[in-house]
This record gives sequence, C-alpha cells and structure tokens, in this order.
Amino acid sequence: MKELLLQILKSYSAIMPRTTITIILLLVYVIAIIAIGIWNSKNDSSEDYFLASRKLPAWLLAITFIASWWGGGSAIDLVDHAHKNGLSSFWIYGVPVLIATALMYL
Repeated sequence: MKELLLQILKSYSAIMPRTTITIILLLVYVIAIIAIGIWNSKNDSSEDYFLASRKLPAWLLAITFIASWWGGGSAIDLVDHAHKNGLSSFWIYGVPVLIATALMYL
C-alpha cells in the first residue's frame, strides 16, 4: 500500500510541479473564503460589520482584544525587547493586556 501511494505521488509530481499545485490550492482556498463571506453576509452596513452589530459579549470582546494586541506588531517587538532586557519585558507587554482585559469585565 505504501509503495502504491509513493508511486502515485511520484507520477503526480512528474505531471505538475509543486509550485503549481501550491498556487492552485491557494486559489481554491481564497475563492472558497470569498464565497463563504459573500454567502453569509448578514450585515447591513460596514459599521455593523466592523462593530459586530454591537452584540459581542464581554468575554469574546476580551479575547478579540488580546488576539489583536498579540497578533499585531507587539509580538514581533516583544522578541527583540525580551532578547535585550530578559523576562522583564512581560511588565511592558503582558501586564497592560491583563489589566485591560480585567477592566473589560468591570
């Protein structure tokens, strides 16, 4: 069975290079995401879209805040800052997130 799979993969890769396969899969993914977005569009305006129709619960708002904080440039800058200053970088980057998250629940 293993030899058969390897033979199929070798013959398939001989037909089409990996970069072409990667581009095709990437295009299929992008088209699928756009189609899902159009299919499920429920918002009347861009304000409703960006503010989630003002219906997010506090816990979900806190999670999105944390994801935005760490997903942005702060995570990249934290590596450089921690390399220079050690674990004390947590006081600059981690504590503000914890405080802001706690304040959201008040």
